[in-house]
This record gives sequence, structure tokens and C-alpha cells, in this order.
Amino acid sequence: MITKELMKKRKMWWKILLTPLFPFVFLWFFIGYLLTPPIYRPGIHVISGNTGSGKTLLADIATKHLKKKYKKPILSNSKYSDNVWKIDMLDYFGDFQQKKEITNSFLVFDEIAREFNRRLNRSNEYNATFLPLVQLLQIHRHAFISHVYLLTQSWEQADIQLQNITQRIHFVRTSKVPSYRAWLRQKRMKPIVRPRKIKYYTKNKTDIMRDDFTRYDKQYRRGKEVYKKSPLRSVKVRIDDLIDFDTHAYRHFALIPPHAKEKGEAKAKGQAEPKKAGKKKA
Repeated sequence: MITKELMKKRKMWWKILLTPLFPFVFLWFFIGYLLTPPIYRPGIHVISGNTGSGKTLLADIATKHLKKKYKKPILSNSKYSDNVWKIDMLDYFGDFQQKKEITNSFLVFDEIAREFNRRLNRSNEYNATFLPLVQLLQIHRHAFISHVYLLTQSWEQADIQLQNITQRIHFVRTSKVPSYRAWLRQKRMKPIVRPRKIKYYTKNKTDIMRDDFTRYDKQYRRGKEVYKKSPLRSVKVRIDDLIDFDTHAYRHFALIPPHAKEKGEAKAKGQAEPKKAGKKKA
């Protein structure tokens, strides 16, 4: 309510002193924004890549960094880490409304194309859950949700409304995907080389509107079209990132092969392992 006391002009000496410093403060934050990698910038992000390329691990590293910096919880529909609070989509969204409030947190939705298959977007069950989610993502800043990460294997399979509100797409490149079936079949178990870096390149909103998802950016120089490769960025993977991370690649495979179990049982009983027959000397 406006009163006479509020209408009175008060001398704000601190504003007079800080006004000349405003350009320098703006330049400081602008340079900090440019130096921040795109994966850490606020907005709605989509991380796309093949199976085992490191989509979930990249989201885990990014959200852990943000959680340590801003002290906010991480909500996700998948329990891929101990730092994540798993939620059920039907408990929060349904009946064409948001059932529970989500605020002041970071959101990570794993396999969003599987959760919302756009071939079913004409059914009431689909829209009863999907529309409240889209309404939350459209006003995510008002709910103090600064970062949203949507993970999918194929960007084209995502719903068209999610594509329209997405601000950045990060395409994860697979440098080397280990074959876990071949690893289990080998006689002597060799250690799996952990990933040192996760490489990705980013496409912004202008590229999304032009349906340009290749790594080459269209530029104009002297009236001619020139295609330049978008920078390939990387995120370091530390051992601490893998200790509390539950990757989906191990879910359907046993970590100890049967022949390794037999060798362990033989050692426990004190029996000697059968020696391999060597070549006879001539």
C-alpha cells in the first residue's frame, strides 16, 4: 500500500556512490558469464548422445558443481547418484495440474523421450502429466529453478513443446565405448579404463530455430557463407565422480564372470589351480 511516507524522497547516498561503478560491475559479471562453460549456465539444457556416451555422468558432474556452489538440492526421476533426491513424476504431475510444489532446486529428467513419447501426445493420460510439467518449465525462474537438464538419446524424438522451450543442446561425443560383454568373456579380467574426459559441443537457441544440429556453424564473411566447427568442450571426470555414480551400463551384467568365481572358490579351499600345458622344448 502506498503511503505518504513512501512518497517522500529520501537521499540515498549509497546509490550516488555506486552509480559510477555500475559499468565496471556489469563488465565484471559479463566477463564471468563468458568464461562460464555453457553446461553450467542457467536455463533449460538438453543433453543428447548414444547409449553409454556419458549423458548422465555429465549431468551428475554439472549438478554436483552447482549444488556445492548454490546449496540447492537435486531432483531427478532416476536415482543415478547418492546426491540426487529421486521423485516420481506421477506424484508431482497429474490430473492436468501440479500436485506438489517444486522450488529452489535443480531438475534432471533422465530419458525424457521415454517418459513422454510424443506418439502418445493425443491421449489424456499423456497430457494430464505432460502439460503441468511444461507449465513448470516455462516459469522455472519464478520457482527459483535456475538449471534444468533433460537427457535423451535422440533429440528428434522429444516432444515439440520441449524443443521450443529448450535454450541449449549439448551433443555428447563417444570417444570409446567399452564392450562389457567382451570384458566378461575374457579369461583374465583386465581393469576397465575409466573415462578421463567427457567431450561435447553446444548448440544455442538460434541454431535450434534453424534446425542446425551439426557441429558446423554457419557464418558470413564478406558476403559469403563460411562453415566453422563449433568448439568441442570437455569436462574432467574425477574418481570422486565415479564412486557415488550408478551407471546404467552395469545394471544388466554381472561384475564377476563365472570362471572368476570358480578360481576364487578354489583358492579359498586351498586347492591348486590347474596349470596350463606349456610347449615342450625340443
